[in-house]
Amino acid sequence: MKNKKAVSLMISYVILIAIAVTMSITVFVWLRTIANIEPVKSCQEGTSIIISDYQCNIGKFNLTIKNNGRFNVNGFILTISDNVEREPIIRLTPFNTNEITKEGYFIFNDSLKPGKINEAIFSNKNQNTNKNIEFIKNIKIQSFIMNKETNEKILCEDIIKQKIEDCKISNP
Repeated sequence: MKNKKAVSLMISYVILIAIAVTMSITVFVWLRTIANIEPVKSCQEGTSIIISDYQCNIGKFNLTIKNNGRFNVNGFILTISDNVEREPIIRLTPFNTNEITKEGYFIFNDSLKPGKINEAIFSNKNQNTNKNIEFIKNIKIQSFIMNKETNEKILCEDIIKQKIEDCKISNP
């Protein structure tokens, strides 16, 4: 009687593995319903833009953007800050775009092809606060492409941050 077991060693391992798999599937399904995560859509690897030049004028801010990636880019989002230490969150209104867009979104008239350069002009006004921005000290741009089927903007992972010195775009 001492050497008899209720369940063999092999069956106990099978039951243990089955319980672990069942618990992991249950936790996965439960977390998926709670998180409600949609698959991340992204630009193709190698999609990138850079700031070639910028000019600060009274009433407007000019950016010269170059596509240094391998794929076309449809536009970018510009956010600025009037403090070097703060993350740029203020969005300016674009001047020279054919489409009516949200503040901060600049859509190129024709998609920016690899190696090409385009100028983007922004007003010094923030429509949300109806306030003129006096200085720009920190900018951030993030490019996007347009999904042709749904016409939605797909943001690229490539984010460019640049500190700017002596950029006054408004009279006090």
